[in-house]
Amino acid sequence: MNKTIGGLIALALALAAGLAVWLLPLADEGGPGSAVVPAPEKVAAENPPAAEIQSSADGNAGANDESEAGTVAGVGQLRDFNCSMTKHMVHLGDGLVTEAYSCDPPDVEDPFAAYSDADLLVMSYSDAGAAEELGRRLLFQNEEGPANEMMLRAVALRPDDISPLQYLVSHTGSLRGPSREARRQVGNAYIISKTASHFDPTISTSWLKDELAEHQFTAEDIEFMDRLVEGNLERMRAVQVEVFGESRIGEAL
Repeated sequence: MNKTIGGLIALALALAAGLAVWLLPLADEGGPGSAVVPAPEKVAAENPPAAEIQSSADGNAGANDESEAGTVAGVGQLRDFNCSMTKHMVHLGDGLVTEAYSCDPPDVEDPFAAYSDADLLVMSYSDAGAAEELGRRLLFQNEEGPANEMMLRAVALRPDDISPLQYLVSHTGSLRGPSREARRQVGNAYIISKTASHFDPTISTSWLKDELAEHQFTAEDIEFMDRLVEGNLERMRAVQVEVFGESRIGEAL
């Protein structure tokens, strides 16, 4: 019990102090620093005018029924697609009307919706799902360092699922071009991908080759980033030893 409490206290202090310095600093600013993944852009959904689209009375076209799954509006459909096909009547103007279909995903209840960030922090000691959810929340709150650390923790606790790191990589591609911030994000994508490759050998950094060259990353820069990757793995090993009593990072997982 004392060991568990001590681990939670250490985790909370690390997050509160913002100690997650694991990504690439700007090379031309001198000295190490924390490079963080930007919070995702919030894009407002654009709803079509009510006069243009009107749901039909017969609504569900029965696409979840295997006997009817196959062709919808002349388009072949997979039998196992997970949504309900709804038919709409679309007014094209000049008295013209046509049919259109939307694939409405099922309502999925968020298992962590009822938990506060503080609750998730406690749960994330040994719950990979809680760690990932807290990481996502922190990322949206612009708490990039702690968010990254929670995603690393999620993978350490559930090493057969690297989706938390893939989620982070997806947020490094929002900015490109000849800027220092864009250069940093390219480096971050390299570090996260290289970390993930230790858990899934199919993950590669070759897709970043051209961008690394474009932003003039030198051999010394790559070596520095590889040391940051090793730092990630060391902290993940520590999580596994603390929670499970052993670590298999560096071995065949």
